[in-house]
Amino acid sequence: MQHECFNFSLANIVKNHYGPFLQKTPTKVFTIVVFLIITLIGIYGITLVEDGLELTDIVPHGTAEYNFLEAKSKYFGFYNFFAVTKNNFDYAHNQQLLYSYHKAFQQVNHIIKREDGSLPTFWLQLFREWLHDLQKSFDDDVANKCIGPRKWYQNASQNGILAFRLLAQTGNVDDPFDVNQVHKVRLVKDGIINPSGFYNYLSAWRGTDVLGYDSAMGDFYPPLKSFVHDYRDRSLEVFKSHQIQYAQLPFYLTNLSNTSDMIETVRHIRSICKEFEGKGLPNYPRGVPFTYWEQYLHLRMYLSLSILCILIMTFLVIAIILVNLWIAVIVMAILLCLVLQLLGFMGIAGIKLSAVPAVTLVIAVGIGMEFIAHVCIGFITSVGSRDRRMLLALEHTFVPVVHGGISTLLGIIMLIGAEFDFIIKYIFNVLSVLVLLGLLNGLWFLPVLLSVIGPPGEIVPKDNGDMIEPPTPEPSPRPRERPIKSVSRHIYPRMPSDISLSTITEEPTQYSSHEIIVQPEVVVETTTIPITTSSTQTKKDFCDNNFSYETPQAPTKHITRVKATATVKVEVHTPLPGAVEQEHSYKSKRRKLKEQDSSDSDGSK
Repeated sequence: MQHECFNFSLANIVKNHYGPFLQKTPTKVFTIVVFLIITLIGIYGITLVEDGLELTDIVPHGTAEYNFLEAKSKYFGFYNFFAVTKNNFDYAHNQQLLYSYHKAFQQVNHIIKREDGSLPTFWLQLFREWLHDLQKSFDDDVANKCIGPRKWYQNASQNGILAFRLLAQTGNVDDPFDVNQVHKVRLVKDGIINPSGFYNYLSAWRGTDVLGYDSAMGDFYPPLKSFVHDYRDRSLEVFKSHQIQYAQLPFYLTNLSNTSDMIETVRHIRSICKEFEGKGLPNYPRGVPFTYWEQYLHLRMYLSLSILCILIMTFLVIAIILVNLWIAVIVMAILLCLVLQLLGFMGIAGIKLSAVPAVTLVIAVGIGMEFIAHVCIGFITSVGSRDRRMLLALEHTFVPVVHGGISTLLGIIMLIGAEFDFIIKYIFNVLSVLVLLGLLNGLWFLPVLLSVIGPPGEIVPKDNGDMIEPPTPEPSPRPRERPIKSVSRHIYPRMPSDISLSTITEEPTQYSSHEIIVQPEVVVETTTIPITTSSTQTKKDFCDNNFSYETPQAPTKHITRVKATATVKVEVHTPLPGAVEQEHSYKSKRRKLKEQDSSDSDGSK
């Protein structure tokens, strides 16, 4: 009864129904068509995949943070960033390149501009305007006779006096100022700040125009020295700041409500930075857009490269371990289709491509091997035609593969209770579909594909049948020939003996020795007892409707009793005088001869 119920197990269903169903030609054609359709749908879905990660997906629903991020992404696409210039650049003598660098950002559509289309000023422009105002005050004081050729007078303005002191700066540490050049040089000429006193002017700007310096947001490093001007101080000394190794230009972005616009803006800004990097200006952008969205610039390229590398390594490992290029190509093709189908599902389901789904796509190749490798190994290690080997592979691997898929689903099903949409949408959904696609490809598409274009088995019978001929038993080893050696032995004469046994008849007295012959007898008897059983039983209602069946007869049993006959001959002799010592000597010689024979045989080996 239990045996009949177990016929409805998964293994028996595969053996008796599912496997033979896949062996039919119409089933194979239908399976291949469905496989191609699903793969084509996956390829179409890839075109729908968008890059990005919504910030609202990583915070719980109904919270203040979620409402804020939702409103911000919908109505306020405002971000700021900085264009950073680095060291190994002569700021004093390459001011025009800095102006060109700043002006190039006018081409970026989402950067906030003035009404005339120009960009807000940056630190070098503010610094130049401040020096331009000082130069104008100096010129006015000179025209009003408030400043002479080598000194200023008490009626000179504070800006005029500061301009006089700055114009006297040479930038040379050994000779820091020269009064004779005050009327020969200008603070700003043709829009370019005097390179000689550039870093002295920066110190004065830092200490005098505090509001202008702070609004520039240059964030210089090393920090500029601060020179505070005192019009009562008659000294011409002005501190010189260190050369700039780091400075930044602030910009503001707006109307960025989706990832595609953000990626395009980041790409445009990166191209500008790369262009001026080639012109000798070391620079890079810094800000929130580059921290969170720049990953999408090369995400698809690196994802494709990673999947390609893992597929190639999988191909090499399988080809080396199984020594079968044919099966390695089939495995790699199924894994590639699995990745395409999973990526297509992401596009159709609206799951955007970011770092987390990209990692899932990479590990999909490894997880997919769980559903593919077992069937392939079972196929190539079986004997028979492709259809028979496909059926045998399913019989041995279908149940373990299904159990493995179910255990994986049980491991991730607890994620469905997470309060974050990110966990459910990007991890649970993707992994669940990965397991289902793995089972579909490994237990449906792959067996049909192997039955059509699968490689030959590792063992092929001579007659191409379904069975392997039993092996011929190995011949018995040849007996080892032992060397024949002549051994001299002593033969002792027999003497008459008076010894007798009470249970044995004494031999005639005419013989020189007493000989006793004992013949025990064992009789051989063979008895055959046939035992047959048959019964009729009725199955219970839970297996099927009530019906009777007969159990097949058990084979006939034989009981055999054996009785043997043996003859044993015993001779008893009377030892001669002194024979005990001779017998002992004889036994010791025999023992030595045996030891010598065994040592000779070991030496011959």
